Amino acid sequence: MLLAAAESLAMLAFLGGLIAAAFNYLGGSTLHLVLQLLWQGSIKVRGISWKPAISAQSSALQQPERIGGHTVFKSDKIIVEGGLANILTGGEFNCVVTQPWLDWSADEAGDSELVKLLKDTGYIKEAKASKHPGRLDHPKGSKLGSASQKAALLKAQWQAEIRAYTARVHLQDGVVDMSEDLGTVVGKDIRVKALVGLSAIRADANERDAPAEDRWYEEVNIPKSSEASSKLKYPIALAAASENVAFELAGWRTSTGLMLRKPILASLQLTPDIASYALGKLSPLLHCAVKLEEGDSITVRMSPVAMHLPADCYALHLEPMKLVLATRGLLHSILGLLNLGKGAGSLSRLEAWTTALQADVYKDGLIVSKRMDIVIGLDAQHGKGVHLAAWGKVDTGRGNAIDMTLGIPAPSLLPLGLTDLPSDYVFMIPMRGTSQHPEVDIVRAGKQLTELVMKQHVSQGLPFIKGLFKNQDKQKAAHDPSSVPPPAQRPFPWETKAAGKGPMVL
Repeated sequence: MLLAAAESLAMLAFLGGLIAAAFNYLGGSTLHLVLQLLWQGSIKVRGISWKPAISAQSSALQQPERIGGHTVFKSDKIIVEGGLANILTGGEFNCVVTQPWLDWSADEAGDSELVKLLKDTGYIKEAKASKHPGRLDHPKGSKLGSASQKAALLKAQWQAEIRAYTARVHLQDGVVDMSEDLGTVVGKDIRVKALVGLSAIRADANERDAPAEDRWYEEVNIPKSSEASSKLKYPIALAAASENVAFELAGWRTSTGLMLRKPILASLQLTPDIASYALGKLSPLLHCAVKLEEGDSITVRMSPVAMHLPADCYALHLEPMKLVLATRGLLHSILGLLNLGKGAGSLSRLEAWTTALQADVYKDGLIVSKRMDIVIGLDAQHGKGVHLAAWGKVDTGRGNAIDMTLGIPAPSLLPLGLTDLPSDYVFMIPMRGTSQHPEVDIVRAGKQLTELVMKQHVSQGLPFIKGLFKNQDKQKAAHDPSSVPPPAQRPFPWETKAAGKGPMVL
């Protein structure tokens, strides 16, 4: 969802630059884009007046019928403050766009309507991942995702300032339509600032008295073009903020889109709704997060394929988090399985400390999360508690279906009397259902744990039996790679010198 926000806002910066370019920078691919949009009737302007200022009573940007015919953008009024002669000779001017409306919704493939239009014109091309891991089936009994059913939309307020070359474009009192999931995460009041072109970025840096190390756009700092992005054209910088999220990105316009200079950096406030709509889709163990125990926000880094926008896949990285979790649902069931539900596990909330959360997020809604480890307990901020892990797939485009694995490392099995397990052993439980309602077969898991306890009792004092069990485990791993847990991110945050030491205490 954040990825859709970043990509769509980057395309919006292109659109704002287009408005400015229409007056004083028609060249190359921009000129071709404007002419193509005019020729196919995508740009619609009514009520043009030249006095006392250049203005239009209404304007719209619309797709051609062959790709849907959707209206992407429209505004009630555009006023250009500055004489035509001044504009055409490269003088500075202001452009005020009142009550702009933007369609920020996405189709089943994950493209916004604006991105679809720009793709259709050839103005941008998508960088693609080398391989797609495959979609999931809809959860049993789910009515989500039918072709006839349109996702619920939310409306949010937005405003933007786009500084493009010698123009300042002000978009005021706007409304944006977006999906319910995205709207819940982003919030209802969005503010955007974009800088398009070297002169605009340089002027902004001079006004802020930016240090030399922040002047990434100067020629001496420009990198060589990658295979995914041909010749660099001009720099673009963008920042956006709402009550829930803030992010920034910067890079260079190329013949195929935007090549980023570094990963997109975002900060995310944590609320129960955001835990449900965002974190829970990355790991069901975080679905019941209530708040941050430490820090003001979650730090997120997003790296698209080949560092290119648009892209069909992004590598997501969330820094380790100290959280407060509500002990309900999946977490309550697991604590009960480990015979921990009668103590601190009966409390309504517990502390938690996670490793970094890493995932590959595909634009069609598939999320492939790598192993995240978490310690949960009364004193988790000092590394004391029950240790769990989770990894696998979530498909937000298929009813939030999940195909994941819950891991219980050896130290967390000690309360069951399992004291003879290898240090890297992980007891694995399949998770199905949805990210909001993950399902685990607790009865089956309980039987398997009982079998482990019995095997330990049988093998104690009988080395040859223990060796037999080990050979069976090796043979199973050789025939079924999924029976081997992925490696953990070591050292764990709670294993550092700053973390407390002691036995597992819930």
